[in-house]
Amino acid sequence: MGRLRVLIIDDLPLARQVLTAALSTDPEIEVVGTAADARFAKEKITRLRPDVITLDVDLPDMDGLSFLRALFLVRPLPTVVVSALTPAGGQLALRAIELGAVEVMAKPDRALQEVGEDFAQQLVDKVKAAARARLRRPGRPTAHLAPALPVPAARPSPPRVRSGAAEPVILLGASTGGCEALLAILSSFPEDAPPVVCVQHIPAQFSTALAAQLDAHSRLRIREARFGDTLERGCGYLAPGGRHLLVRACHPPYLELRDGPLVNRHRPAIDLTFSSAAERLGGRAIAALLTGMGDDGVAGLLAIRAAGGFTLAQDEASSLIFGMPKEAIERGAAMTVAPLDQIARILLGEASRRRS
Repeated sequence: MGRLRVLIIDDLPLARQVLTAALSTDPEIEVVGTAADARFAKEKITRLRPDVITLDVDLPDMDGLSFLRALFLVRPLPTVVVSALTPAGGQLALRAIELGAVEVMAKPDRALQEVGEDFAQQLVDKVKAAARARLRRPGRPTAHLAPALPVPAARPSPPRVRSGAAEPVILLGASTGGCEALLAILSSFPEDAPPVVCVQHIPAQFSTALAAQLDAHSRLRIREARFGDTLERGCGYLAPGGRHLLVRACHPPYLELRDGPLVNRHRPAIDLTFSSAAERLGGRAIAALLTGMGDDGVAGLLAIRAAGGFTLAQDEASSLIFGMPKEAIERGAAMTVAPLDQIARILLGEASRRRS
């Protein structure tokens, strides 16, 4: 099998240079070309036939979303979106995922020597994950494209029931394809659901836009987790991009944010969150490992099962990438396997059974 062929589409010379240098650190990847605008990108896609493209969402002659929409109508290609670290950039990146992009990456604003080896490794991982992803057919409906739930101007607060000694906690871990998976699950939860802790592999600052999107489509109140947040029913907590998230036991349990090195090449790392829940919550931990490449979360899922909690893995047919769930199944970490559209029902049923 030949090297993975990548085309970089970005109007900034520095970004093209850094992305090229980062991808060139991996011998399995070949950057076959670059394009500064949509016109040249279309021509080079036809001529060079890349396996994966990286796409800036802010192109000079045609915005990246319009380009992506047109591309997927003609020739869907695995796409890694490269976007500025701004609130608007985060929203555009999530919209690109709705339109078929597989992964999202922060646009570099410095030379490769300054952004560091972690940037290069994460970009390489995202490009390889995109190449392995099961692309959606153009026009296929997704959870993201469902209308937001109607939210009154003054949405009533959910019942302020804190997690007591017997209150279960639901934990969700996801990587590539996880934005859609999280939305599909959380949009099915009632407003008085048990507290939900979510870890999605996503760059720092993009998680703010993701939390807002999840909140808009859910009956739960969902926000980025903050240090010291206590776990309450009717609430969801998303790990901030770039920070590890741990569950700490008190009455009620609370969340701790932590810096530190990448774990399993990720920060936040699902394993750290799941393992802390196993230690602090024991049988009250109800966890699902969702779509994604690699094995982050598998060890933590094993720990939850060993501690008496409930564990689930997403099935292959509904996973964009059947990497993490497959590892969980093969290593005996998952007590059950389920398609995406059944996961919410199973988790809520298990939570009800375990609540005293």
